[in-house]
Amino acid sequence: RPYEVLMVDQWPPEERRASLQSPASNLQPSIAIAARDILARAQAAGQLHRRDFPIGSNNWAVGADRSAEGVPLLSSDPHLGYQLPSLWYQVHLVIPKMKVAGVTLVGTPFVIIGHTERIAWGLTNTQADVTDYYVERFNPDNPDEVWFEGSWRPVQKVEEVIQVRNGRDETLQVTITPHGPILTERGQTVSMQWTGLDPSFELRAFYTLNHAQNYDDFLDALRDFYVPAQNFAYADADGNIAIWSAGKFPIRATGNGRLPVPAASGTYEWTGFVPFDELPHTLNPDKGYVFSANTRPAPSDYPYYLGWQWDPGYRGRRIQTLLSEDQAISFDDMQTMQYDVVDSLAQELVPILLKVYDEQKFGGKTEADAIALLRKWDYRMSADSPAPTLWRRWLDYFREMTWQDEFASAGAPTDYGWGFNSTNQWQPTIEYFEYLVREKPDSHWFDDTTTATTETRDDIIALSFARAVRSLQEDYGSDPTDWRWGDHHQLHIEHLLGADPLNRGGEPIDGGDMTINAQGAGERASGGPSWRMVVQLGEPIRAVGAYPGGQSGNPLSPHYDDLLPLWRSGELPEMRFPETVDTLPEDAVETTLTLTPGGAQ
Repeated sequence: RPYEVLMVDQWPPEERRASLQSPASNLQPSIAIAARDILARAQAAGQLHRRDFPIGSNNWAVGADRSAEGVPLLSSDPHLGYQLPSLWYQVHLVIPKMKVAGVTLVGTPFVIIGHTERIAWGLTNTQADVTDYYVERFNPDNPDEVWFEGSWRPVQKVEEVIQVRNGRDETLQVTITPHGPILTERGQTVSMQWTGLDPSFELRAFYTLNHAQNYDDFLDALRDFYVPAQNFAYADADGNIAIWSAGKFPIRATGNGRLPVPAASGTYEWTGFVPFDELPHTLNPDKGYVFSANTRPAPSDYPYYLGWQWDPGYRGRRIQTLLSEDQAISFDDMQTMQYDVVDSLAQELVPILLKVYDEQKFGGKTEADAIALLRKWDYRMSADSPAPTLWRRWLDYFREMTWQDEFASAGAPTDYGWGFNSTNQWQPTIEYFEYLVREKPDSHWFDDTTTATTETRDDIIALSFARAVRSLQEDYGSDPTDWRWGDHHQLHIEHLLGADPLNRGGEPIDGGDMTINAQGAGERASGGPSWRMVVQLGEPIRAVGAYPGGQSGNPLSPHYDDLLPLWRSGELPEMRFPETVDTLPEDAVETTLTLTPGGAQ
């Protein structure tokens, strides 16, 4: 049967418990050293989660029966780091047998997110586990051989020349085993197997997608899409909506690849990939909508292992809440949803804090004033409100004071991992923390093992709130009404050269790291909706879109950043879709460049 995509993360308790395990905590010391070296390299390269950078994306589609316009609607806003010139480049391509509009990556010949005359699509990362690490055994008499499945196998040596701008070329020698390249020789020699190391056909997938006119064409395109695995939301002029988790998902002979495994025996090999027709997907569900927000893409009874480190499910919860309301959804509603800043986690935890305060009345006047702010809060991460600042500071301290004693006594690492808080402390997943707060107030995790007494959840809530209030007083003064979110949570868009005159931002911005309008929870909102697009599949097709920048990379051009204020305000400009350039309004054409093969310009 088709497996309907479930985009709201509902972890069973046993999986929440499993998520507490550190990637290196249960390994032999030598393997732990190797794992930490790999993670440290990834962190140094900026590949691990940064506090001011909400990694993720949103997309959703609404069927004709749920649409106020009576036709399908689609929304897409991929979350990536902000930069100037923009990562994306908006295009409208018209050639024989192809008419497509949307955004591409500079140098890529096809639209990555957009629409044709008949279909529209948007992407989110599936966050699948498609990388495994193997502990290799090298021949002590021949360093160019590894032991694999009963015999010594030769390794491949490749020299990669890295060209350095204004410097000498650097030569890197890469050793490749039957599982992939060697990543580290610290502690243990570990290689990496990744779906992205195999040949793939993404350009052919986008060629087919840019020509697509119906659902079958859409599926033909996705069959060629391997890496990185993506959730493709889809809508078409025939009235269909769908979502597919497309990509190569390995099937393992043993285990799930969450920890480094011995390479020699062949016990942990990849035996194939999940068949395309069995990938998580749904077409025209009865509820009348589909969506994804980087959470678990399939139900718990799905027969294949896809991964385990899904994004926190709070954006997904909010999207589902809005889409499931008993009312028709309009084209304008789709745009409004992209700017929604309600924090679903705050909706769950702040009422618990207020209840504990009512029972204990901890703290003095400042704490009482702070509690009063939270009582009136609508859970929106609005720049002009002080409540979001208080909420986020308390959440950070609450989490830290829950875990820090046990983790410190166990020697758990604090310099890498996932789930960073404001002090860069490794922590278990936020969903597990929410589960404990709501369902297990007497959990042993809340007890501070460094004290003689036994603390409960309510004790840690009171202590962490007082600590949060003290720290905010030190940072922003004694009056809680002065702790406005936008005073320290501000947009930051950096030029690739890092030159201050070329940067943009510095102004307050709504949103947080768990809101649909994902703008991070630190002082610098330096990543989030890198492209916003809404498409109405009618006759004619209608679309709007913008990204935080402009079409020109020249800082002297008015088009260097002219889309930025529209992207911030929600006044997304129309994406023109004429048959030919001759049908554009005269005042819409600024310049024309004609390229003639073999001739003069």
